Order: sequence, then structure tokens, then C-alpha cells
Amino acid sequence: MAADGTSRQDWITAAVTLLARGISPDDMDIGSLCQAMPHPVTRGSFNWHFRAGRQAELHREITASWLAARLAAAGAAGQHRDPLARLRILHGAALGNGPADSAMRRWAAAPPRPGRDGSGHEVHRQLTAAIAQVDELTSALLTEALADLGLAGGEAAAVCATLAAAFAAWPPAPPGPAELEGLLAVLDRAADPGTAPAVQLIAGDTGDVLLVLAARNLPAGQLRALRAAAQRPDGPPQAAAPAAE
Repeated sequence: MAADGTSRQDWITAAVTLLARGISPDDMDIGSLCQAMPHPVTRGSFNWHFRAGRQAELHREITASWLAARLAAAGAAGQHRDPLARLRILHGAALGNGPADSAMRRWAAAPPRPGRDGSGHEVHRQLTAAIAQVDELTSALLTEALADLGLAGGEAAAVCATLAAAFAAWPPAPPGPAELEGLLAVLDRAADPGTAPAVQLIAGDTGDVLLVLAARNLPAGQLRALRAAAQRPDGPPQAAAPAAE
């Protein structure tokens, strides 16, 4: 801890506070960080805690903190069985983290600054890897939710790409909260088993065509299990034949 009682975490918290306001880490200087602290501090306190890598080390901490927060938000969405609830949570997380997400993406889009020890390129690699991880997880959660609603193939890909782009935009792009509810209502109707074919055709191992009865909004994992059972070499379990009279 520095002589003024300031800890390393205090500086990281100040940087995350600026990030939440939409300020790119590349635009943060020691002066702005001092102003974000809850009590007066000196520049010497920053140098005490980050004297090895200076701002490059702080940048690593900012990236790690942002990534942890975004993974936690995604994890909260994944805990819900209802696919519509998952989509609402993902949308809310995108809105709540919008300024910080936008700042991180602007930072990643800018050319890396080499830094005194050449650490700028390593920081930039960490940054782009973190953004890619968040985007991949968001896309996977969207795809899974849409599959649980009964959308697959090109339909699911189109909706997933549209939602992912909207969630990553700042200032917020449609859908807003009201528009999202309208979109979810459309998706919910599309997933209604009463409006979708209840029979799927699956090629058997010997060229036979098997009929599988399943609700279209059956979770993807259960549907895969049904397909696997239907394609077993011995076929699905058969009912016992009636006894001969």
C-alpha cells in the first residue's frame, strides 16, 4: 500500500469506473485516474503500484476485470431454462455494459501502442482475445436459446447475427426493450408446437426413413437424444406383438 493509504485495487476500481463511463483505457491518463479516486491522491501513488509496467499493467487489469464481469453476466443468463428469459437477460446485460463494451471495442480497433518495453502488443493481444471470447460466448448462448425455441439452420443464424450485432452496438441499436418484447413474441409464436410440423424425417442406418414425433420447441439436447435413439442399429424399442389366438 502506498504512503497515502491507496491500494492497487483502488486504482483498478478507478479505471473500471472510467471505463463504465465509456472512456477507452487508451484515453485514460494518470490525471483522469486521480480525479476518479474517492479521495485525493498523488501521481506518485500510481507509480508506486504500477512501477514495473506502468499503464500496461493497469491495462491488463482493466481487461481482466471487464472480461470477468461479462462472463458473469453470460453465466447468469445460462442458468435459466426459459430461452426467452435468457434472451432478455443477455439484452439487459448488453444495455447495462454498453458504454464499457463500446470503449473496449474502440480500444481494440486502435493500433496498439508499443510502450516503453514493447508490452503494448501483448496487451492488445489480451484485449482482442477477451473480446473474441465474449462474442463467441454470446453467440453460443443466442444460438442455444434460439434452438430451444425451435429455430435452426439459416433461420437461427440470421436471427443470431442480428441480435448479436444489436447487442454489441452503442449507443443502443434496435431492438430496445419494447422492440425486444415484440421480437420475442414473434419467436415464441414461431416456436409454438401447434403451428409447426410434429413429424421429422430422419434417414436410418440402412436407408430406411424413420418418423420421429417431437414438439418443435423441444430442447436441443433432448432432440439429439431422440435422434440418436431412432438411429440405433436395433431401432427404437418396439411394442410387444399381440399373442396368437
